[in-house]
Formats: sequence, C-alpha cells, structure tokens
Amino acid sequence: LEELRSVTLRRTDLEAWRNEPFFEEDVRGCLLRIVNSAEQARTGQPSYLLARIADIVTRNSYTFPAGAKASRTRKWLHMDDLSGSGVFRQQMSMVSNSEVTQVEYDKALAKAQRGHTKFVTKGDVQQAQERLQHARNFKYNPELVKQLLERKRAAGKATGSVAERRSRLTHELNIARQEGKPEDVVMRLQDELERIEQQDRQRTQQADAAIQAARADRDGGVGAAAAAAAAAAGGAKLTTEMALAVINMRNR
Repeated sequence: LEELRSVTLRRTDLEAWRNEPFFEEDVRGCLLRIVNSAEQARTGQPSYLLARIADIVTRNSYTFPAGAKASRTRKWLHMDDLSGSGVFRQQMSMVSNSEVTQVEYDKALAKAQRGHTKFVTKGDVQQAQERLQHARNFKYNPELVKQLLERKRAAGKATGSVAERRSRLTHELNIARQEGKPEDVVMRLQDELERIEQQDRQRTQQADAAIQAARADRDGGVGAAAAAAAAAAGGAKLTTEMALAVINMRNR
C-alpha cells in the first residue's frame, strides 16, 4: 500500500501541473483516488476507488480548478480501474486530495484478482516514480523557453484573427438560438467557441509558466528578472531576453 501511495497523485498535484510541458507524459501510469460515481449514487455515501492514469485526452471544456483560481480546461483523464474491464473518462475535479485507504486498496486488489488481471507491479511503481521525479525536479531551460515562445508566436500568427473568429461564432450561435436550430447545431457552435477561447488561453499559459514559477520561487527579484515577473503579472509582452533572465535566476 505504501508503495502505491508513493505514486498516487492528489488533486492539488493536477492543479499545479496541468499546464506544464511535462504534464501529459509524466502523470501517465500514476495512480489516483477518484470518486466512484456509480457506488456513490447507489449508496448515497461518499465512495472512492483506486485507478491508474492511462492517458490525458482533449474533450469538451469544464472548470478546473474551482474557487478563486477557477479556469477552464479541455484535459480529461482516461482512467484504468485496474480490473481489466477497460478505461473510463473522468474530470480532474473528481480526484481526491486524501490518501488511498487500506479498504480501497483491498477492494482494488480483489477486483483485479476476480478479473484475472495483473495488479500494479513493482516495475509499474518504479516507472511511475521515475516520471514523478522528473516532474518534481523539472526546470525550464533556455532552449525550452525559446521553443515555447516560438510556438506561442507561431500560434498567434497562424490564428491571427482570434477575435474575428470568436465574433463570427458568437454571432452564428446567437442566430442559431434565436431561430430555434436543432440542439446539436447549437452545441457544435458552442463547443467550437469554447475550443477557440481555450486555445487562446493555452497559447500563453505554457510560455508564461516559467515566469509564474519564478515569481513563486523568488519574490523581490531585481533587474531584468523582476521586470520579467512584472511583465507576466501585468500581461505585458514577454520577450525571450526577459524569459531567459528569469530562467537563469530560478535555476541558480
């Protein structure tokens, strides 16, 4: 049980890492204590199960995290319930912040045995531990920052007119609602509008993550590093030179 707990992520981990460059790769194979919706609906009592992250997929958007830091994401968890019955899709908001209990561990193990499925092995745990070590020790480097900034600029040039596309879709959506178009037409337009808005936000999140991390690590910086942090906080244009100054400060 303790070995499994060492590779079990909490909801706060997902909140902290969801926009980091390593997220999709490094959380794969890790375990989660996640809401057991079917059992909870049947008993009316809180219920959780142990499951493994099979993949991170892009679907319709939802709010994550909640509260003061609320934002939208299109990242969903593809989960393996360790019984061999396949995968299920779940929002990150359904992940628990508490440890897996002995009872939940025993239920997962028994379920795997009934399904004649290999449970989590020591090799699985070791691989997950290595990925988590990479995630927890991750540092931005000048080359990665350049790549992120170039991707951000290229995306901006490619879409160029995000505001125009948003305006056009908003107009089409309003017309569809006014004319009583079929629900699938309205939903398609709404999903496309949410997708554009989410892409617009995500174009800046990864490149700016270096700045935000530096601010969290070291406040009161001076010179170019402080200017970079202030620029990120105020939404000013992020230059390569400013980003590299923060990376150098953070990695010292």
